[in-house]
Amino acid sequence: MVLRWQLHCYERASEAAESNAGTTRQPECLELTCTCLKACKIVFRCGKFIREYRDGHSGGAHVSQAKASYILPLDGMRAIAILLVLVFHIEESFLPGGFIGVDVFFVISGFIITKNIELSVRENRFSFVDFYTKRIARLMPAVSVTVAATLIVASQIYGIERLKEFSVAGFYSIVPVSNIYFWLQSGYFDTVSQSNPFLHTWSLGVEEQFYLFWPLLLVAMKPRLLALLGGLVVVGMVFSLILADNHPSAAFFLTPARIFQFALGAGVAVLLTRHPALFAWDRHGSLAAAGIGMILLLSVFVNGNSSPFALSAVAPALAVSLVLCSMQGVTGRVLSAAPMRYIGLRAYSTYLVHWPVVVLVKMGLSGWPDASRIVLMLVLTWVLAEGLYRLVETPVRVTRRDSERAHRFK
Repeated sequence: MVLRWQLHCYERASEAAESNAGTTRQPECLELTCTCLKACKIVFRCGKFIREYRDGHSGGAHVSQAKASYILPLDGMRAIAILLVLVFHIEESFLPGGFIGVDVFFVISGFIITKNIELSVRENRFSFVDFYTKRIARLMPAVSVTVAATLIVASQIYGIERLKEFSVAGFYSIVPVSNIYFWLQSGYFDTVSQSNPFLHTWSLGVEEQFYLFWPLLLVAMKPRLLALLGGLVVVGMVFSLILADNHPSAAFFLTPARIFQFALGAGVAVLLTRHPALFAWDRHGSLAAAGIGMILLLSVFVNGNSSPFALSAVAPALAVSLVLCSMQGVTGRVLSAAPMRYIGLRAYSTYLVHWPVVVLVKMGLSGWPDASRIVLMLVLTWVLAEGLYRLVETPVRVTRRDSERAHRFK
């Protein structure tokens, strides 16, 4: 029902844009916006097909296995990551290194994806089709809604040249290759980039490009997986450090420079899957506490414009891997607390909406006092993230059988 309503909204918006394309003073921009809206329609049709496919192929055994492998403290780590990014983007001076929250997300992604694939392959239930449909359902509908809504609001604030730029960036966000687009345009910390409401989607491009080849690599290299991951961490880290010295923008935006972060998380996942008792000695979660402490210290003292890549990208990744090794004891309970889980479950939706809110509020309400704008940005981010999570992300991601089962056990 929700998907049908979303698709209807896109069709109406697209028809309205097309009908106005020849009569408004911004025909070229509207044409680009129409292209983005059509891409959104395609994404939602795919989402509808995926929902139907998963409804027909999801079973109770699969759901119970997924629940059994779910790690509650990871929601707490997602909460830490999104809060770092949110504070950094709303007011950089509050947390100069808050951008390392994205590095936290990369390591967590490598951990989760690898752990799930490793378990599925071991139990002979891994399916490439199922993996890719889940990834599409998890990521694409929500980002397409964000792009469409942002373009509609931006059309009331910006002139034609900026709207053209935003429409192109929005299209590449949906494809998704926005990390390559922004790399070719300028640096992340450049003034022009900072005013683009889709700049944050560069990290989604990196993640989705990682998802394309990672399952193939894991399945093909299963007998030598630990050796492969160790090599990727070492070689990838050295490659990234060299690239950062010579081409810092490429080291920031491009997927090959981030592979070592995914591989770090993946390595911990494989170690824990094959040797569950490896870190059993750390009953109180001391390693995790140390890792969280490192992340918080780095977020305060690292600076995106002046800190070396080793400090702004390598160190946070190593800190997250410490947390992943030992999410138990007191630290695990703190990360699993209800407030942390609430924020963590909405981390993706919050990440999608927060940057457009920040950019559009700062531009549209530039005359407001800073404190008032900060409060407004926080409130809007929470409201829109909650709406996106409930109306788009969850309905597409959760199958009908899951919904019926959840309702039955409420």
